[in-house]
Amino acid sequence: MRIVVLGAHPDDPESGCGGLTANAVRRGHEVCFVHATAFRAGRQFFGRPEREVRTEEAKAAAVVLGVDAEILDYAHGTIHAHPENVARFKRVLLARQPDVVIAHWPVDTHPDHRCIGTIALSVYLDPEAQFDFYFFEVMTGQQSLHFHPTHYVDISDVAEIKHRALLCHRSQNGEEVWQSHEVMHRLRGNECGAERAEAYIRVDRKKTVKALLPMWNEE
Repeated sequence: MRIVVLGAHPDDPESGCGGLTANAVRRGHEVCFVHATAFRAGRQFFGRPEREVRTEEAKAAAVVLGVDAEILDYAHGTIHAHPENVARFKRVLLARQPDVVIAHWPVDTHPDHRCIGTIALSVYLDPEAQFDFYFFEVMTGQQSLHFHPTHYVDISDVAEIKHRALLCHRSQNGEEVWQSHEVMHRLRGNECGAERAEAYIRVDRKKTVKALLPMWNEE
């Protein structure tokens, strides 16, 4: 199975889907993270351009998780859900021939997250799209809002892999990001009867898509 996780920034796919990803890779599935942006013009971290630093961090996290990573050339704040960008993301996604695409929940306080979620949904609703589609959450209550899951993934056995991937993002204080999501892991785990879990919303335009996520909890 080919899975594409579409995130706005490096650390978004890891924080929202790192556990699902680790589970999927363990089971032999192919996963790619597509990051829309890795920089703000003129911004630096550790005395180096943000683009260089965050690109390196994204690649390091990808190695930890065993996934491919593609980083597009948008700057922060320049991702808009207009037809040209929808067409571009459609080309990027369909070129990967995904079976599943997972993207930001668009009801979010961060404008880049909102735009990526809206763009991904627009691509999914295109007749040429033949993949199954889910939304992920990040920093719920601070960023993702009104997220009511349809599916859960037990990440108890792979939480430390997700933790290590987030620690690669030194410029974003990966440990702080991890701690914020640990609260979510415990909350979602309590909702589905696991120690730790990630939550997702499935969108089914035809009401015929099989529920794929639960199978990733099975051995």
